[in-house]
Amino acid sequence: MKKSKGLFMMLVLTLLIVSCGQQTAKVSDGSSMESGLPQIASGGIYGCWQLEKYNPVEYSSMFLAKVKSDKSCQLRFLDTGTFSCKTDCNSISGDFAVDDSLLSFQNMAWTEMACDDMTIEIEMKIILSEIKKYTATSGSLFLKNGDGRTLAVFRKIGN
Repeated sequence: MKKSKGLFMMLVLTLLIVSCGQQTAKVSDGSSMESGLPQIASGGIYGCWQLEKYNPVEYSSMFLAKVKSDKSCQLRFLDTGTFSCKTDCNSISGDFAVDDSLLSFQNMAWTEMACDDMTIEIEMKIILSEIKKYTATSGSLFLKNGDGRTLAVFRKIGN
């Protein structure tokens, strides 16, 4: 069982690395928080997304912090109901359920390599477990808690 789980994790990580080719796209800076932007159906969540802003847990503020230019966090949704999240140091994967504007992450597992700066890894583990809703537009993904507060903003970078 452990071997098959390990193989599955390696497959998901390989798909993430191969399929998330960097593309340049002009994306909303999130300041309008999706007001006035056309929403797309739940099928629009699938693909690869780059983290742009997030709500740092230690501040519990209403403001979103921009991801530093030397940091990376990519979130990929597959139509099989699995996701993977790759940061500069570690990765998170598991299952997700989506229904209309509702979203939940389940059965999450992550690698635990020690790195100099693990801020994004720590934040994403906490943020993903709190997500209950989302809004997707043609180029942006807003992940929200149960109160509808945006905790993370991603931009689309691949299918």
